[in-house]
Amino acid sequence: MVRTEVLERLAGGLVVSCQAWAPSPLRSTEVMATFAAAAERAGARGIRAEGAEDVRAIRQRVSLPVIGLRKRHYDTSPVYITPTFAEAREIAAAGADIIAVDGTPRPRPGDESLAGLIERIHTELGRPVLADVGSLASCQAAWQAGADAISTTLAGYTEESARPESDRPDLDLVRALAEWRNALPASSGRSRPFLLAEGRYHTPEDAAAAIRLGADAVVVGTALTNLEWATERFVTAIAGAASDAARASSDGDDHSAIDDYFYNIRSLLETAWKSTGPALARVAARMAQLIVKGHQVHLLDHGHLLAQEFAFRAGGLALLHTVSRQEIDSPVVVRRGDAVVIASVSGKSAEVVEAALTLRRRGVLVVALSSLAQSRAVTPEHTSGRLLYEVADEVIDLPAPAGDAILVLPGLPARLAPASGVLGAMVMWALSAQIASNLLQLGIEPTVYESVNLPGGQEKFDQAVERYRSLGY
Repeated sequence: MVRTEVLERLAGGLVVSCQAWAPSPLRSTEVMATFAAAAERAGARGIRAEGAEDVRAIRQRVSLPVIGLRKRHYDTSPVYITPTFAEAREIAAAGADIIAVDGTPRPRPGDESLAGLIERIHTELGRPVLADVGSLASCQAAWQAGADAISTTLAGYTEESARPESDRPDLDLVRALAEWRNALPASSGRSRPFLLAEGRYHTPEDAAAAIRLGADAVVVGTALTNLEWATERFVTAIAGAASDAARASSDGDDHSAIDDYFYNIRSLLETAWKSTGPALARVAARMAQLIVKGHQVHLLDHGHLLAQEFAFRAGGLALLHTVSRQEIDSPVVVRRGDAVVIASVSGKSAEVVEAALTLRRRGVLVVALSSLAQSRAVTPEHTSGRLLYEVADEVIDLPAPAGDAILVLPGLPARLAPASGVLGAMVMWALSAQIASNLLQLGIEPTVYESVNLPGGQEKFDQAVERYRSLGY
């Protein structure tokens, strides 16, 4: 017999989602358990956690109900939130009180049905099931399949729930689910489903609005436990204010749009210099070692002109090879042991995520060049529900803001002038310089393209091309 009283302990309260993913330095079981303990002290009614290790550690630290899930990706299915009974059993054994599963009608691994999965969780594990959905239709289907609770976790993250990009929660969906739930006949033989609002609840005001619309509880994660996300918002706001203050002190109100852009981009360049340094040093060291072993470094650019910036440029390294999406699929062009930098500001494209996953399966080092602020503001397009930075081996974070544009002009509603192109070029040239420095320390002189516009330049350029072809660096 499934006991659903545990769900009522969440009613009218906050559930804190304690999850973090590499490369975040917060990604440790101890940190997640500490977050959970702090949330309990502050009055949270429940915890949502991923993975048996985290669930077990949190269960030992708090007395609150724990919603457990296990994210596992299968090649045969887009479902990754507790996709099979094996994951559910693992989470239940770790101490989860409630099992969260993907509640959408999408095909599951092994053709297991949602109803079959829920029935096994009820009968074999004795746990209530929380179905993560993204639409009213999915909610209704999950309820028919036997789910005890519904959460709007996947709103905006599935094809059926796609909506314009927004950093705000889908309160319209909460309203629709609540109205549907409240209209269910009391004589149906089942309790009406418990309703949790989840997904992009970044302010107390939005959480309160969800409760007023009929949600029984609200799940908040990013705004409470993602220190990097919160820090980036403050950094962006303060940098903008600092630029405004600097302009005001230097020339009062007498400044042009040219001045504004240079002030803003200079601030972001300084941020990039300080924030990307450790990642660039680490990536450059790994790439130098690959090059020594006869491998290449490739650049796949998605939506920018970085590929043109580095193709046969004077002062550029011959070993940095720009490739197209079609060439990525060729094991002759990109070989096992090579490295590929994939440049995509948001990293949401299904194409770039699939390219990264494919390359990693082939034994290629994948480096994501993205703006994490932009990534966290968009909806993934890949069926796995993941963004580029979440599937890469290494991540270089461009400090471009969500939306990319950094210039505000009086009378123009939209922001103007993106930052990612300038930041991307600077970061890649810095990476190239460090790779060259590392190779020199290893006793290897890398081939550098010289300008054809200088005396004898064409001959030197041609020699560089031939030298690289023969040496591979």
